[in-house]
Amino acid sequence: MTMIIGPLLKRDRIREELWHWLKDGRLAVGDKLYPETQLCKQMGVSRITLRAAINDLVGQGYLARRGRLGTTVTKLPKGDKRPRALTSGKTLLFVFYSSLPQLNLETISSYYLPYKGAERFILKTDGSISIQHGEVFDRLLEKNLFSADGVLIAGTRLDERIQKLSSKNIPFVVMDYISYGMPVNAVACDDFEGGLLAARKLRLRGCKRILFVGVRYEGENFIQPGTVRRLMGLRSELSDQACVTEYYVNYSQWLAHAPQEEQKIADLLQKGKGDAIVFAMDSLYESWMRSAFRNHCLHYVVIKHRRMEGSAAQDDVVYLDLDQVGYLACQRLCDIIERKEAQPVRWMVPARDLGATQS
Repeated sequence: MTMIIGPLLKRDRIREELWHWLKDGRLAVGDKLYPETQLCKQMGVSRITLRAAINDLVGQGYLARRGRLGTTVTKLPKGDKRPRALTSGKTLLFVFYSSLPQLNLETISSYYLPYKGAERFILKTDGSISIQHGEVFDRLLEKNLFSADGVLIAGTRLDERIQKLSSKNIPFVVMDYISYGMPVNAVACDDFEGGLLAARKLRLRGCKRILFVGVRYEGENFIQPGTVRRLMGLRSELSDQACVTEYYVNYSQWLAHAPQEEQKIADLLQKGKGDAIVFAMDSLYESWMRSAFRNHCLHYVVIKHRRMEGSAAQDDVVYLDLDQVGYLACQRLCDIIERKEAQPVRWMVPARDLGATQS
């Protein structure tokens, strides 16, 4: 049976997506909403449906129509109000640079989980943390409209971005691996160790042909550094004892056509490219395990960010704790603000073999 989505459901979905754009800091107060023709094409809806969703947000006071000036943002959704211990009053900003501006923060674990970890720490104080998309942050920074005590920064091409923060003497901590040639405070998962632990699991099982499945984002001509380091760890441990083949799924195509992308992986396995798969992304693995192609491979290891998702047995999981990265980064940033520490430090959160912890 085909489900027909009515105009009211479409309106609700679009309203919710626009609301998340405001909540995730992709637009600042005073910004103009993107042109309706662009939004209609991007969201796959008619202009009537889009306008109905916008009207709902206008009625709630988040947006305002300004005639020829377009629709502008008048206020942003407020964060959760929770009781906090009175220890400090720091205002922090979580800035993320994404190649996928149309997606909600919650859909990308490499951003969402560090944010939740940072929130977990700041809620122990009387401080606060808010989210802002990198493009909006850059624009406000250029206009000297920055008002937070410090910044937690995550996302793509961070080497290029953090120079602006350094030049303006803004306290910040990077939540990703950064070249040691850059004297900045940074907290990251040990992705290299994640690949190394995955390789040890497969070597013990006697696997000789490994298919490494990662992800490539639309519009990027590079592979994310964390994925590269996982592959480096995998190759380093296996050395010449096994053959490693790489395959990168286009994330946008996978979202729209998951079965076709999974079939491409199955075809590689049938061609003898692998007797085991290392999945470098949670959701790719979870989709694969629900597909009809899972029997093409004898062994799986997934390098996971989300602790409890999916159907993987513990023996098949290498866990990278991004929540802890956010927690420690927030802790470090608060220390920098309070003590005015100048000496940068690097913290690496170890990868964990969940199968080993159960033995």
